[in-house]
Amino acid sequence: MTLKSREQRLRRNAEKKNLFIRKRKWREYYTEYSYESHVGYCVGSYEYGLIIYGGDSWGKNLPTLDEAEVFVAAY
Repeated sequence: MTLKSREQRLRRNAEKKNLFIRKRKWREYYTEYSYESHVGYCVGSYEYGLIIYGGDSWGKNLPTLDEAEVFVAAY
């Protein structure tokens, strides 16, 4: 299964449970030209308008797609 179809399935499953998914990217810089790129997913509640499962206060260390799928399935 492709990444795009997994993301779409996750978004549909989240919508059924009144949740939303936000995809974020960030970079960790080691030097001016050396960095690592990361992708993560936030899970939020439409009812409260808040992110209920996400990373730290700087928007880093977000859950992976697998972790987001497990959270939405268990919610």
